[in-house]
Amino acid sequence: MKVTDAIKRKIIQTAAFCFTNIHPGNFHRGTLYTGPWKRFCNPGLNCYSCPAASLACPIGAFQAVSGSMNYDFSFYVAGMLMAIGVLLGRFVCGWLCPFGLIQEVIHRIPSPKRKLWKGLLAVKYIILVVFVCILPITAVNYMGMGKPAFCQYICPSGTLLGGIPLLGTHPELRQTIGALFGMKLLILIFTVIGCVFIYRFFCKAICPLGAVYGVLNKISVYHLEVNAEKCVNCKACMKVCKMEVNPVRTPNSAECIRCGACVSSCPTKAIHIGFGSAAKSNVSPQQQEHGAKRLAALDAVRGLAVMGMYIQHFALNERNGDLVSGNTMILFILCSGISYSIMMQRMKEKGTDAKVMRTRILARSILIDFMGYILIMLNGPFAVVLPAYAMLFIMALVLQPCSKRTLITVSGILYLVCPPLMLIGLSLFSDAALLGDLAGGPLSALAWMPVFAAGMAIGRFDLQDKKLYGRFVVIGLAILIPAKLIASFVLPGLYETVTNWLLQFPSVTNTQIDPYAIWPYNTQPVLWHMLFLAMPQGGSMFELLIGTGLSFIIVGLVFLVERKCSAVLIPFCTVGRAALTLYVIQFVIAWGLGVAGIDVTSVNIGAAPYGDILIAAAVLGAGSMIALFPKVSLEILVRRFEKIFC
Repeated sequence: MKVTDAIKRKIIQTAAFCFTNIHPGNFHRGTLYTGPWKRFCNPGLNCYSCPAASLACPIGAFQAVSGSMNYDFSFYVAGMLMAIGVLLGRFVCGWLCPFGLIQEVIHRIPSPKRKLWKGLLAVKYIILVVFVCILPITAVNYMGMGKPAFCQYICPSGTLLGGIPLLGTHPELRQTIGALFGMKLLILIFTVIGCVFIYRFFCKAICPLGAVYGVLNKISVYHLEVNAEKCVNCKACMKVCKMEVNPVRTPNSAECIRCGACVSSCPTKAIHIGFGSAAKSNVSPQQQEHGAKRLAALDAVRGLAVMGMYIQHFALNERNGDLVSGNTMILFILCSGISYSIMMQRMKEKGTDAKVMRTRILARSILIDFMGYILIMLNGPFAVVLPAYAMLFIMALVLQPCSKRTLITVSGILYLVCPPLMLIGLSLFSDAALLGDLAGGPLSALAWMPVFAAGMAIGRFDLQDKKLYGRFVVIGLAILIPAKLIASFVLPGLYETVTNWLLQFPSVTNTQIDPYAIWPYNTQPVLWHMLFLAMPQGGSMFELLIGTGLSFIIVGLVFLVERKCSAVLIPFCTVGRAALTLYVIQFVIAWGLGVAGIDVTSVNIGAAPYGDILIAAAVLGAGSMIALFPKVSLEILVRRFEKIFC
């Protein structure tokens, strides 16, 4: 007998069911397994309180932590669900969930089969928000502890796999049955009847775990792909799909459980399911070559910026300090502006609707902002700029319709206007999370907006024009040299003069100069003195100009090198293509070392001979490793997340 994909799925489902319920003897003993495996969560839905269960239930574990007296957030469970969801999506539902297998067995009972009303698909999301997230932290007892509301009041899996078998093997427990068990028994009966007539009724309408995986289904690495050139619109895939999904129109629908029935039914093999991509590009080789040449140098520049960040954080010394401190971030922001402009132009060329373009940008910003706050919660030694970086993308939507000439003009104006506005924002919004990210100091989006706008202007030029590269270098020198001279010889005197002038005001009560306040120890200090400094990450106009000038020079030189000898830039390109991933990794490294008791700031790698070169080589190696497994990078996650809303 030929072993079909459907048979393989049943075998895997059965094996997963047996593994997650590997202690059936506990039904006779009336005990629960509490060994080390119970510390791990089962990917699918399987009640913790079931005597046979070998793993914990992720929904139950999440509620248990949330309902504690401290109202903690279970990063372990949430992180596990995110990791599994991003990797597999609802493949878990179709192949690994024990209760999913039970539903499919129940559905085999002879009866008229029906489709679920589409409006009921939203019920599981409501249950997720109300019963899993809200009630455990709001409906608390006199000790301040919440209840696992979904497990206690709804979950039919616990009733079927745990409650009923225990009542059958232990008659004395039947005397303890109350109204709560009666209500859950009614829910179980309702679920079973629903599963008889509707395929996986519980998965479609009730399961909060399916809701989580469904949201992540659209960005999961394990995904469905349809080759439009091969598809003949025969609708065979729609006819065999029991989850009522149109694989052609929505191949990564939140309801798809990755069972593979559509793949097997396709007569032209147009549907592909797996981790890789089987779809062929419709772009001509000439177009591919053009795009590659256009982006390779930009990736290399971005890679240099990321390497500079690592050197600044892990191997800073007197030799590299003036080059990397503050300047690497400005270089990265300039590259981001260029990429932003190119990306938006390409979407226009493809005929992408303006609303879709804005939605993609907003989705990207939300995810990057979320990543940033996760890194902030690690409480590492480095400043996290991802939230401010996300705000840049949103602010740039205002400038996107502007012409090339307008962008250049606006960028010049922003170099004058943004620094003082940033300082005012520092006084007003320093304690406000989102407003602080927007305009609350030298590490806010407002402080970097001039550089980002300059990058957007560069992105409007034809970057294939060889004449531009030399002009970039000349423009960079024209900006860098005067700004550096003014910062070195003029600003110190201006700073002293302005400070002495301000000290003449009657409101000043302390003659000791506080370097971080314009009026020492006064109320509401607006740090105007920072406008006359060019210190790294100070946000002053001169600091931005110095960094921008240097960035222009680097961009011009790298594009020239790419034109003459592109092979030299390949290692730096790999780093640049994984810039977000590598940026996050450095915070994870710092957090891990902190957990191990090692303070990153006390480890002066830069003081060692060639320590900074060693760090740069390590970053190049990490970029090469990520290039071998591109599907697991955060860049792929961001692109897939955008598609959820488009």
